[in-house]
Amino acid sequence: MEFHNGLILVSLLLVASFGYCCFLVPLLPKGITRLLFLLPVFYILSIFPWIFSSIALRSLSSFLITWITSFKLILLCFDQGPLFDATTRFIDFTLIAILPIKLREATQHDDHVHTSNGLVTIGVWLLSILWCLFTLSTTIWFQFLVPILIILALIYWSSTSSATRLARAVLARYEMVQLSDHPENSSSLQEFWGRRWNRLASDLLRQAIYDPVRNGLTMIGISPLAARVVAVIATLMVSGLMHELMFYYITCGARPTWDLALFFVLQGVCMAIEYAMSGSAMPYWATRWEPVGPSVATWLTLGFVSVTGFWLVLLPTLRKVEYECRTVPKVW
Repeated sequence: MEFHNGLILVSLLLVASFGYCCFLVPLLPKGITRLLFLLPVFYILSIFPWIFSSIALRSLSSFLITWITSFKLILLCFDQGPLFDATTRFIDFTLIAILPIKLREATQHDDHVHTSNGLVTIGVWLLSILWCLFTLSTTIWFQFLVPILIILALIYWSSTSSATRLARAVLARYEMVQLSDHPENSSSLQEFWGRRWNRLASDLLRQAIYDPVRNGLTMIGISPLAARVVAVIATLMVSGLMHELMFYYITCGARPTWDLALFFVLQGVCMAIEYAMSGSAMPYWATRWEPVGPSVATWLTLGFVSVTGFWLVLLPTLRKVEYECRTVPKVW
């Protein structure tokens, strides 16, 4: 009963907050003023995952609500992002704020929508089996890994054209945001993190962190190369902090170890080095090196991400994860 009361209360606060953001915030001067008026909303978004005791629901809500929705609202403060075009209708605003969807462009029109019934059926059965394993198992490995498998299955399925067409057929007004673009084909860290893996978060980070930092440094006279390097590292640092926040929810408020932040800072530094050693930025002595083939570059990229991810992400998470929160921080 206490859980249901908390869920209803926070959900009502969330809906009321979206109404406030949709109708009142756009009337304020854009910039810092809007950010200040949104501070109570950010607090509500931060406490939302604590109403769930399940690790799966805490993980999902901390990503979609606490992280993604907050960044969408930050961009709205500067008349940017997917919410900027959705302030005329409350239902559009709410759905786009909490789900990985966006308004369909007026120029887009599908005359013929063909869906693969076999693919849809297989996907539904696969997710159903994984969910049953998750709910019936008592082993911590199953309880932790099965939600990951479900998320990966959804990401891969959403990247296929059949799933995209199905979403467009069901939601004629909205369009699914492509969550990934076959990251297994990445031949560089820039391609993996910038264009293929978790494109929902990548696009928001690019608009909220990368572009402002890069443009700001360029305006004060910093060279384009240095501005891009600093912007890349800053973006990955923010991504690491947001992942640490998610880890804080997953571990029921355990003290952070900063392994996740280190992982993303390491990726950012390596991306900066990768960019500095390519094209016109490459020193003369390095231009004599023969570049590796695409297949070798893909294996090197995926190997580096996998090894560092296993070391700094998976192992610390498995050591500290709690499937059910016995106690949670006091948030009200």
